[in-house]
Amino acid sequence: MHGLMARRSSAEADAGFSMIELLVVIIIIGILAAVAIPVFLQQRKKGYDAAIKSDLVAAASAEEAYITEQNVYTDSVSTLKTAEGFKYSQAGSYSGGTATITVVSNTNLGYCISATAASGNKWFYDSGNGGLQPLNTSGTYTCSVSGAS
Repeated sequence: MHGLMARRSSAEADAGFSMIELLVVIIIIGILAAVAIPVFLQQRKKGYDAAIKSDLVAAASAEEAYITEQNVYTDSVSTLKTAEGFKYSQAGSYSGGTATITVVSNTNLGYCISATAASGNKWFYDSGNGGLQPLNTSGTYTCSVSGAS
């Protein structure tokens, strides 16, 4: 009888995990998190940039529709929203959490549209230069449409 009880108590002692096994699992999870979190944050920045670029292209399409109807380009985003149905992406994609696009135009010659993403990158749509333009090395962008600066 004592032999049966001794076997049972030794089997119960081996039922759990040792401290070393738990530490190894925690270290592995920590290494995976250290690799995955920066990758996730980089993908998030790319998502913000993609949302802003999409909004700039949509605003440019609204500008083109507006000139077709009115024979001039507009500087007003609210006009593009009401007259042409332009809509922003979610405000969290923009710097400061507020959906803000700046439009400058020269009546019927062209326009430039700019916005800053939550990633900190500023993007431009220049109708005179063929569309989306990244920020240049000096940190600024000059609109190629004369009179629309």
